[in-house]
Amino acid sequence: AGEEMEEKKSQKQEDYEVIGACIGQWNKMKEAIAQGEVAEALNSYSDYLDTRDQYRESFAKMGLPRLQSIFPGFGDLYDCEVVFASAHCKSVVRNAAGTVVVTKIRFERNPDHVWRIRSF
Repeated sequence: AGEEMEEKKSQKQEDYEVIGACIGQWNKMKEAIAQGEVAEALNSYSDYLDTRDQYRESFAKMGLPRLQSIFPGFGDLYDCEVVFASAHCKSVVRNAAGTVVVTKIRFERNPDHVWRIRSF
């Protein structure tokens, strides 16, 4: 039973590290947008399939001022969970009208083993 406990502990430790990496990637992306560094921000998005290209297109359509007005409305990430090669966290989002909703931010592990944003 002792070995099984060790196994669980190391899995939990691994999950904490993954969650830390995901939150770090999210915060880095928000900071890059705040600085007007959209290309840099896009590096935080998954390069699996066409995820990053879709966000690049979407961000270009929105334009920097609108982009920069969106992300400050996101609260800190919480209630994160890791399931295999994906993870998700929740965030409380306040929009311009003052409405508050909870949204899920999804992350996935890319082929280079770096965790990046898949969707939000």
